[in-house]
Amino acid sequence: MGLRRTPAEQLADLETKKRQLGERIVALSARAKERQRKDDDRRRVLLGSVVLADLATNQELAAYIRTRLPDVMRDGDRQLFADLLGDNSS
Repeated sequence: MGLRRTPAEQLADLETKKRQLGERIVALSARAKERQRKDDDRRRVLLGSVVLADLATNQELAAYIRTRLPDVMRDGDRQLFADLLGDNSS
């Protein structure tokens, strides 16, 4: 017959399990967020490649991008899109 554990020992065991579950929850949440970020990055890359491929042949799309792009660019981004924006200053 096994030894009976005291209530204090049982409580300590439960606290340990609670801490371990908390750590597992944090780790799983971090992995899920990382996966979501990677999926979002991949979607942006794929969508961007489609848009870039169509810019040469779709003048309406090119005009739209030229009007919208400056709204989302940071100061240092202008050089990256100089060819699209017709910016000859770079």
